Amino acid sequence: MISDPSLKSSLIIAHGVLMVFVWLFAVPFAMGINMYARKKGFTWGPKVHMIVMAIAAFLPYTVSAIIAFVVSGKFKPRPHSGIGTALSFGLWAQVALGVINHLVFRYRLKHNCLPGKRPWNNHVHIWFGRILFLLAAINIPLGMRIKKVPLGMFIAYAIWMAILIIAFICLVWMKEEERLVPSLENVNENVSEKAVRVETNSEKVVVVTEDKENSKTEAIIQCS
Repeated sequence: MISDPSLKSSLIIAHGVLMVFVWLFAVPFAMGINMYARKKGFTWGPKVHMIVMAIAAFLPYTVSAIIAFVVSGKFKPRPHSGIGTALSFGLWAQVALGVINHLVFRYRLKHNCLPGKRPWNNHVHIWFGRILFLLAAINIPLGMRIKKVPLGMFIAYAIWMAILIIAFICLVWMKEEERLVPSLENVNENVSEKAVRVETNSEKVVVVTEDKENSKTEAIIQCS
């Protein structure tokens, strides 16, 4: 528990600024860029999503949560503290779920058993993340009310949330484009020797060829 009023006020402001950055900028960007990449058929979406969530969301949130616990000194039974505590455990669980999903994807990719549709564990990760974001959207104005910020900040918050909602709706309605996987005709145009094995996945086609001297080579053709 911090007794210095000036230091306590500074830490509370730091807590609020970090939370606003995490939930109103970092998390929406990470979610939106992944949705956009998926709609456009790009493969870099999940990687960018993980990097942004780890660096710009998880780390600042952890620092902000620690500041909140240090300032309060104990759990206070009020809506803002309760939702904040739930968000803390929820975000850490969401990160763990994301890591597990990535490991499962890598395993399926390695063994060439990727499902045709998005698996159920990905749906759990996506909807749990959306629930956490909605809780955060409720909790931020509760914290602003405790700090008694000016009315203009509430108006700015409402405008920004409206922009995020519109952007989310646009991403949901955006037409999903199928990624082009190279056909065997395209492979033959790039490989002159006889192909003895073709291995495909969602990112590339690996063609193992053999020439007249039984020398094997591999040609990797990236999916566009």
